[in-house]
Amino acid sequence: MLLISLAHNLALLYIFFFLGGVAGALPANGYYAMFTYCPRCYQEMGTAIGVAMAGRGIGSIAIQPLVVFLPDYGWQATYICAGSLFPGFNVPLIRLN
Repeated sequence: MLLISLAHNLALLYIFFFLGGVAGALPANGYYAMFTYCPRCYQEMGTAIGVAMAGRGIGSIAIQPLVVFLPDYGWQATYICAGSLFPGFNVPLIRLN
C-alpha cells in the first residue's frame, strides 16, 4: 500500500498491486502472530484463532470510514495512511507477546 502511493504511471500501479498481492500471500502477513501466539496464550485454540480471524474482518470493515474521509487529502495520502496502519498496529502487538 505504501508503494502504491509512489505510482506515477499505470505500469507502476500494476507492478505495485502485484507485489502487494504476493506480499499478502506470505506467512508473515499477520497470520504468523495469529497461529503462533494464540495457541500459546489460550487453552481453546480453535476459539482463539476464530476470534483473531474475525478481528481481521472487523478491522477491514472499521478502516473504511477512515478511508472515506482521506480522499480530501489526495489518493497518495490515503494509501500512505492505510499502508502504515498494518505495521503500526501489528508489529507492536507481535513484539509484546
